[in-house]
Amino acid sequence: MSLVSKEEAIEAALSGVDYLVKNQVTDKGNANCGRYLCQYDYINNEVLEYTTNWPTGLCVECMMIANKLTSDQIYLDSGQRAVEYLASLQYVSPFNEKMRGVMREETPQTMWAHPRDALTAAWAMLDWSQYTGQKEYLERSVLFADWFLDVAMEKGYPYWTVRMDDAPWDPLFFGSFQSGGAFYFFRLFNITGDSKYKDACCRILDHYNKYHLAPDGNIQVPMDMKTLKAVKGDTKYIIEGWEIMHGYNDDFGALANLAGWKLTGDVKYFNAAECFLKRMVSIQRDDGGFGPAEFSVPSAGGSVLLELQAAEALGYSLATAEQKSNAARYILNLQIPNNGIAQGGFCGVSNQTYKVIQCTNSRTTTYSIMGLMRYAGVTDSFYFFDSEEEKKGS
Repeated sequence: MSLVSKEEAIEAALSGVDYLVKNQVTDKGNANCGRYLCQYDYINNEVLEYTTNWPTGLCVECMMIANKLTSDQIYLDSGQRAVEYLASLQYVSPFNEKMRGVMREETPQTMWAHPRDALTAAWAMLDWSQYTGQKEYLERSVLFADWFLDVAMEKGYPYWTVRMDDAPWDPLFFGSFQSGGAFYFFRLFNITGDSKYKDACCRILDHYNKYHLAPDGNIQVPMDMKTLKAVKGDTKYIIEGWEIMHGYNDDFGALANLAGWKLTGDVKYFNAAECFLKRMVSIQRDDGGFGPAEFSVPSAGGSVLLELQAAEALGYSLATAEQKSNAARYILNLQIPNNGIAQGGFCGVSNQTYKVIQCTNSRTTTYSIMGLMRYAGVTDSFYFFDSEEEKKGS
């Protein structure tokens, strides 16, 4: 089979971005304005969920990638609506100073947030501020980052969940998915020059690499906050399919480790990224995806492909052209063709069961868009490395 061409990858990626744009809530009289389809059941023609803070942030990143590539204003207009929705989630009430700066999870009425999810929203604000020159979003992102360092990381590694009311901050676990957040602090340091953000990047990576990432590239997702031992058999907070997913979709942990290596020159961070990515390549399934023996994890296709391309952008090829093409082919096979509302979206898992279902999924769609763009050679600073952008921002 011939390799997936760059043109084929870009065409599919832009079709994915167009799927997001055409299904965004645009009515400013609707409090959901700016949100995108999170899950759409294309068999039963049913909207199951709209994006919350973090997938909206990922959609913003895709809008910037697409606009930089095409100069089409429609993508900037969509991104503007999305960051305005994200701004509505930021908690700035004077009645709870400790929580000032956090991004609520779903709506302005939501009384809780996952710091990693909120960070993805703040990350999008940061990138948006640099791309459009809208300083408000840099200020909002810095406000969040300082809250994150003071509150979310007061135990040394980010909380799983925080609240704006009096309910407990359960569960008392650390999660491997926090790892990718280190890339946000890498970006923030490059833009502001403030060393505390460099320190935060390294603190997150050092914890993740020591307690969650094994030398063979396997990932232990939940860890007891007090004992720093693996959590096993939890059914209240951990869905089996969700935990399996994060063993292969590392939530950009390898990308963050590559950033840590670029930032510090310390080879331990490159080695951590390499061990995960080499494992993924070694277990790549016949369909080109990554997952356990029984199935490929849809979101891992895009994230692993992006991370392999990021390593290559820094001078290290960890996969053959055929292996990367097979991953791109897997992603292309997830895309929905000629199906009305769903056209251009990518299939993923249920956000309730984390089993693969016949629905488009925003995580899979955004990761697929970014993975295909990087495979095609599109470079910028959005979840990737762009030396000129970093030089300009420093």
